[in-house]
Amino acid sequence: MGCCFLRKTVEGDHAKISVECVRELLKESRTDPTVANDFGETALDLAKSRGYEESAKLVEAAVKEWSKRTDAYKQRSSSYAPEEDAAVGKKSKAEIEMDETEQSNS
Repeated sequence: MGCCFLRKTVEGDHAKISVECVRELLKESRTDPTVANDFGETALDLAKSRGYEESAKLVEAAVKEWSKRTDAYKQRSSSYAPEEDAAVGKKSKAEIEMDETEQSNS
């Protein structure tokens, strides 16, 4: 949720502009407030590091709500398997199944 208004050449109260932008972005229910940029920084990290307290509070609330919604979705989803989340970036589903087969054959 980074924006060009953070540049020092942009006039105005950056904290207020940040709040306006965060509010607008969070109006969309599909906005994922946990997404990180290429440096691993989330919107919450950026708001806190810049001292944008109100923006940080808005993003914190959005993260909590997002977590509730995604947790509820995972619980409802019959195809969800927690080991898949753990495997992201580590093992594919096929690799996990192969490991489980090998373990049961041992």
